[in-house]
Amino acid sequence: MPLKRILIIDDARDVGRMYQQALRSAYPHTTITYVPSAEEAMVEVTTFTVDLMVVDIRLPGMSGLDLVRRVRLRQPEIKVIIITGMYLDEDLRRQAREVGASHLLGKPVSVSEFISTVQAVLGEEPAPPPTQPRAVEKARGKTAPLKSKAPEPAPAQAEAAPEPPTPAPPLPTLSEALTYLRSSLGGQAAILLDDTGRVTAQAGDWPSAELAEQIVPDLMAGLSAMQRISRLAGAPLPDAVFSLRGKEFDLVCAPVGRYALLLFLKSGPGALRTALAFEEALLAQKQIARILGEMGLNVSPIPSEQPVLAAAEGPQTAPEPLAEEPAPEPAPEELKALEEILGTPPGPAAGQSVDDFWENAVEGEALPPPNPDVLTYEQARKLGLLPE
Repeated sequence: MPLKRILIIDDARDVGRMYQQALRSAYPHTTITYVPSAEEAMVEVTTFTVDLMVVDIRLPGMSGLDLVRRVRLRQPEIKVIIITGMYLDEDLRRQAREVGASHLLGKPVSVSEFISTVQAVLGEEPAPPPTQPRAVEKARGKTAPLKSKAPEPAPAQAEAAPEPPTPAPPLPTLSEALTYLRSSLGGQAAILLDDTGRVTAQAGDWPSAELAEQIVPDLMAGLSAMQRISRLAGAPLPDAVFSLRGKEFDLVCAPVGRYALLLFLKSGPGALRTALAFEEALLAQKQIARILGEMGLNVSPIPSEQPVLAAAEGPQTAPEPLAEEPAPEPAPEELKALEEILGTPPGPAAGQSVDDFWENAVEGEALPPPNPDVLTYEQARKLGLLPE
């Protein structure tokens, strides 16, 4: 199977571009993509099928090892080569093995070593270099003798050459497949959605403009549940179709990996027409998956990173809230030291109310002003410095 895409992730742009150019020369018919960050790499592997990922460990944000772990959730069969400038100790080699890397290379890496490592991982020969003219050997003082041509064997009795296998018919385009599906069923629309609910391709129009906003979220939630059940049944790609008969329209929906195929049919009685749409959707499900794969798009559904609890474990109870621990009481020595630092604050005398204490403190001069050169309004009035 020919290579589709190689992805290179390295924050050193000159190094990443060098790897990219080297691979473009060795594999001219393969898409070689370079990105400088793990976040951009996640966009690529979510959208396209990647055969080989060459990744550096030290990346801005997410590390290369964490990136490989996340990518394997989406594309378990991807091959990985890790390149790093870190010291290649046993702990680093162990981490590379745990994430499933085929090779761990230390920088700097020569172009010849890099190409030979990629060739060993992919198991594919790179493109041959341009042919060079053969050197003419000359003997000293005389001409080299010509080699006699070996006699050709007598032709055997001609045998009938086997007929070449009939090539498979070319796949239609995505638009052609949806158009044929719609016309064969006499439907109103055939629409393909991605896992975010956005339209990837369509033939025909929605029954109403606001219908997409109303039903797409619920449809995608149902397809996500169907994908989880399919994985539990041992089928990575769900092979299922569900239909709904309504008054305004009939709906047939089929998951195509992480995509969703919607068929809107005219509402009306007739179980035969619904059964025919069911079978056509099953056939279109496989054909559209092949078309998307030939386009280099990643069809595999993205598994949830949350663990699936088995039914045998029984109902899960909510964890009990943690009891709040009381704040520790300060030690007497700490209180005594704090009092010495702050001093004893003035307070009401024995038998004196709090109101009387503050009234005396204001009228008397219990609280002198911070600046002795400044008089309060009451002090200036008592000294007769203010007019009547």
